[in-house]
Amino acid sequence: MHSRMRYTEVSHRVFMQYHDTDTTVPIVECKALDRCYSGVSYVSKKLDGWNVVWMGGYLSSHTGKIVFTVPKTWSTCCLPSNLLLVGELVVEDGYSSTVGLLVNHPFLWEKAHFHVFDVYVENVPFMERYDILKKWHSIVCKDCQDHIHLVQQRIIVTDHRKHISDFYADVCIAGAEGMVLTMENNVFDDTRTISNSRFKVKVRQDSTATILKWNVSKSSGKMKSMQAKDMSNGVVFNVGIGFTKHQKEFYEETLQIGSIFSYSYAGQTEFGLP
Repeated sequence: MHSRMRYTEVSHRVFMQYHDTDTTVPIVECKALDRCYSGVSYVSKKLDGWNVVWMGGYLSSHTGKIVFTVPKTWSTCCLPSNLLLVGELVVEDGYSSTVGLLVNHPFLWEKAHFHVFDVYVENVPFMERYDILKKWHSIVCKDCQDHIHLVQQRIIVTDHRKHISDFYADVCIAGAEGMVLTMENNVFDDTRTISNSRFKVKVRQDSTATILKWNVSKSSGKMKSMQAKDMSNGVVFNVGIGFTKHQKEFYEETLQIGSIFSYSYAGQTEFGLP
């Protein structure tokens, strides 16, 4: 099983509008939160790492293409051979891109953390899967407690909007990547590309930048991306998404050099790029 955790992603903008009684959100974008708020939900922080699965003897990326050999103390006395644990692999004081270095740099495991948030069991609802996780984590040996963690879930039963909105505000202040909402009846379904019972809200920052130049395809003559400079910190970066077909074709008119545009991003790379 090399399956990526399925989510329905709800944008920061929609989430904030949904909790603002003075605004009206398009009903299509509200349906995900409507479902989530209709019953018991679990809410937790979204960490900035690699989604990995403990396969009983090693950690695997969700695609199965990258295998991590964990420290012997992890595999012998902490991680079970009979459970497929799903979580985020994070390197302390690093960025998500640093996680890949663990494959060839064993010394980095001293700063590595495995944050477990689910266990792969077919046809078992999340509330029961979380009980399995709590029972497992209660016997994790002390040598591993600083590196192997159970992601804490807050159960929301009533007054969903206020409690979840308050939790999200705390997440924003703490600098986490975002928030995950999981309905108690969520089950694994590898046939779907998204989940109707697990939702992710990613914290995003807003900024403005100036267009420096276009990166144009030699074959089509259309713009592939453009180079820009952030107006607040001077960082130069490439933007390759969010353009319409018209903009890509008539970029000289619609995206003029020197013009200013607004953009949003979720975190930065180790080089300070959005």
